[in-house]
Amino acid sequence: KVVVYSALHAICSICSASGPRAHFFPHRLLFFPLFFRGAFSVVRRCVKISSGQEYAAKIINTKKLSARDHQKLEREARICRLLKHPNIVRLHDSISEEGFHYLVFDLVTGGELFEDIVAREYYSEADASHCIQQILESVHHCHVNGIVHRDLKPENLLLASKMKGAAVKLADFGLAIEVQGDQQAWFGFAGTPGYLSPEVLRKDPYGKPVDMWACGVILYILLVGYPPFWDEDQHRLYQQIKAGAYDTSLCVLARKQDIIKVTEQLIESINNGDFESYAKICDPGLTSFEPEALGNLVEGHDFHRFYFENALSKGNKPVHTILLNPHVHLIGEDAACIAYIRLTQYMDGSGIPRTMQSEETRVWHRRDGKWLNIHFHRSGAPSVPIK
Repeated sequence: KVVVYSALHAICSICSASGPRAHFFPHRLLFFPLFFRGAFSVVRRCVKISSGQEYAAKIINTKKLSARDHQKLEREARICRLLKHPNIVRLHDSISEEGFHYLVFDLVTGGELFEDIVAREYYSEADASHCIQQILESVHHCHVNGIVHRDLKPENLLLASKMKGAAVKLADFGLAIEVQGDQQAWFGFAGTPGYLSPEVLRKDPYGKPVDMWACGVILYILLVGYPPFWDEDQHRLYQQIKAGAYDTSLCVLARKQDIIKVTEQLIESINNGDFESYAKICDPGLTSFEPEALGNLVEGHDFHRFYFENALSKGNKPVHTILLNPHVHLIGEDAACIAYIRLTQYMDGSGIPRTMQSEETRVWHRRDGKWLNIHFHRSGAPSVPIK
């Protein structure tokens, strides 16, 4: 213990020598450089000395807080201590020192959901479904425990890690309030403009449903990549929200983009010679009509497996594929048809670069939130050497 304690002091001395980059909290925690700086608080990564476990500490300068702000801080700590759910950033400790208050949370390293949306442009329906399910489960846990968040938005939804499919965690309960059952009352004007519900804007009594409204806005953003309500003029923005005036055609566009994306994934699995990935995207009873099948309608995966194991294994692997003029026709909620021209460049067995153009149609059906290719039709022109 003496060695560990001395080592920690040595680390602190080194950090202090190079400037105020780390701070040693003598009772429990070793603090490291800033993650975030707000008006009255900062967030730092920290390590619990006894276990080496990493956390994130929100450090509030209480000397600058008014009496009302002190009450808000106590309420935030009380609410965070109450909530224990895998999709909520957990509060592990609340520490008061003279002039400062420390809230010690899970260390969440994946960044904001907002950043992930910007990087992706939009989510597939499957990804959006998985994401919103976690958000709804975290909000349900809040509501069961009598908590209304009041500031749900992608910036307050964090990803547990940088790994694909990382858990979504709800954070920042600074505006959250405590309610009794389905209580509706005027709790004050609070939230972020684009996510405010009509009843808040009308200054009507409100409660848990304001969080559900914000969840709907978030789901729209996940699917489309844009907020449903937007205007640089805040008054016009609020008028849009109160009227419920948003463009439903963008939702249709998002579904069409989803079909194009899953078709591109299927083509990529062919290019990579990855039959396992190809089979996961195709229905087991896939029907297909291809020139290689000599005019016969083929059912199942056997014909396609033969292609993967023979044609692709003999060096005829595509090196570049382009889908030209994809046209998607939606058939109800759970079916779609896409037609496109597929231009493929590849090296034949002799090492000669060739190109092939084919007109293709795929019919997709959605089952349990996942799109599966159920029919494929192709008519192709013979391949020619690339000039």
